[in-house]
This record gives sequence, structure tokens and C-alpha cells, in this order.
Amino acid sequence: MDNLAEPCDCRECINRCEFFNRLTPDELEKLNSEKKALQYNKGELIVKKGGFSPYILLVSSGYIKVMVEEDHEKCFILELLGPRNIVTGNLFEDRISYFTMVAITDVVICNIETQTFIQLLESNGRFATDLMRYSNEQGANRFRRLHSITLKHSRGKLADVLLYLHKINQDHDIFKSLSRQELADMANISMENAIRTLKEFVEEGLITIDKKDIKVINMDGLKKVSQKG
Repeated sequence: MDNLAEPCDCRECINRCEFFNRLTPDELEKLNSEKKALQYNKGELIVKKGGFSPYILLVSSGYIKVMVEEDHEKCFILELLGPRNIVTGNLFEDRISYFTMVAITDVVICNIETQTFIQLLESNGRFATDLMRYSNEQGANRFRRLHSITLKHSRGKLADVLLYLHKINQDHDIFKSLSRQELADMANISMENAIRTLKEFVEEGLITIDKKDIKVINMDGLKKVSQKG
């Protein structure tokens, strides 16, 4: 983890969350002057579950994985977050992190002190409303992920993961940044099961695999696998 050699400027950043456009020039200036931009290398720990987290995290570049850890050997990757995403954490309570977050590519994270963020919410209703809209969408996405890993079989789980990653892959070669174990952790299945199911998908003409890279070549077919569960 390092400070950026050339600190980014919130007033000109193209990767800030859309609802930050609701801030007034003075509020944006306050945000810019008080935030701290940090760079993490791939694989670095950003936040540990159970640790004190006094900051709101804004992903400026790269991707992070958000994990639910049960013990030192078992984890479930709930979601991947890239540019224009925010992690508010436990905003109004004890500010203890519910999740572990790790960089899966080199990333830049902008930290904003929680109290500063709360002041912006209290002073700007449109900003607060747009944040609520974003939080509702994020919550719905998490619900769909949990629904998949709770009620579906291995094929349906992995199909959902590939469809989820396919959307992200439009902007970044995300598959090349993920190990087979991470794919398995996203589907909440064993790595052996994930590898076997990926091979089935290749044989069925749903995907192609070139080393770590995966491409979806039959979207409708993969969606049917997802729907069957």
C-alpha cells in the first residue's frame, strides 16, 4: 500500500461515483481536500473482516473482491467492485467491517473519513437520495448472488458467476485476474467441481478457455443453465 506519487483530484476524476456529481463545488472541494488516495498491489489486503474501518472506500481504478470469511480456510466471494463503486461499510454503528476486501488487480482506493461523508449526506439531500438508490441496487445484486449460491446446483451457480463476470469483462480482462479457486469461491463450490463444470461448459459450446481467459460464446445457452438452476 502506497500513497499515489501524483494524487488524484476529485474535481476532475472520471471514475468517481455518479452521485458525487450532486455535490456543490464547495462540497466537492471539501471532499477533495480531505480524502486520501492509496494504491494497493494485486493480492494486498485492503480491509480485514472484524477490523476497525473508519473510512468510506471509493474504488478509483482496478478491482477488489469482497469476501465473507467463515474461517481461515473457507470464504465466499460476494462481489467484485471496480471503478465508480463505493463501500460504505457499517456507516452509523461501530464501524467494524463485515467483509474482507482484497485487491485482485492493482487498485487505487480513495479513503474518506466516515464523519466527513455523513456531513455531506446531512447537507445535501439529492446526494443522499442518489446514494440510497445506489445502495438499494447494490443490495439487490447481493441478494441475487446469495439466492444463486443458496438454491442452485453447481452448474447454475457457476453459470451465474460467468454471466456476472461477463458484464465486468466488457471493461477489463477480469477473467485473467482470477484464479480457478477464486471462481470456485464466487460460486461457493469446490475448485475441483468448478474445473469439472467449466470443462462441461466448453464441451457444450457455451464458453471457450485459453489458459486463464474465459469467453462466453453462447450467452443464451448459459442463461438457460442459470435458469434451470
